[in-house]
Amino acid sequence: MPKHFSEQEKEAIRNELLSVGLEQFEHFGFNKTNVDDITEKVGIAKGSFYNFFSSKGDLFMEIYSQERQKVQKYALRHLKNNTTDDIDELVKKYFDILYNARKKRPILNIVYESEVFSAITNRQVKQRLSEYNDIINEQMCELIQGWLDARGRYSIDARTITYLMRSVNFLQFHEDAIGPEMYEKTVYTLIEAVAQLVKRSLITE
Repeated sequence: MPKHFSEQEKEAIRNELLSVGLEQFEHFGFNKTNVDDITEKVGIAKGSFYNFFSSKGDLFMEIYSQERQKVQKYALRHLKNNTTDDIDELVKKYFDILYNARKKRPILNIVYESEVFSAITNRQVKQRLSEYNDIINEQMCELIQGWLDARGRYSIDARTITYLMRSVNFLQFHEDAIGPEMYEKTVYTLIEAVAQLVKRSLITE
């Protein structure tokens, strides 16, 4: 990186790369977005890009994790202190927030495209994705455990509920195979089944 860039300038360039990258990925998709276009819009040399991110996939993963975390914070803020007694409704509301956010923000869907997932999982990016998923899973577990603790004793644990909900998301890898006319119905049928499983697991003795 040119030595004349101050720390403040470096931070501004990085933020601009994230902003322009988000626009490009959402407009063109992963495969048709390239580093040359991003750096041209930001106004830096292509070689300077690699002082901030190791690859296009690395940039994508950073943008994806930031946008996904915004959704997670929104969900936590709106559901953490919910006082409804119906834990099945909480499970469905939580999933609905996450699912509808993916509809509104293309960046949250791109990661589920099979060819994109393969393209971005070099060793470094794969490690970041794994670490990020661990963080999200722990946040979900903590929230769901709070719901369980406030409503009695359950035979199912928060981690199992978390991974059941996350597994429904993975259906998006197979959306084309399921077909657009059945995909959403399948998703909501499964999440309803998870919600009812949680509700029935309340220990009443």
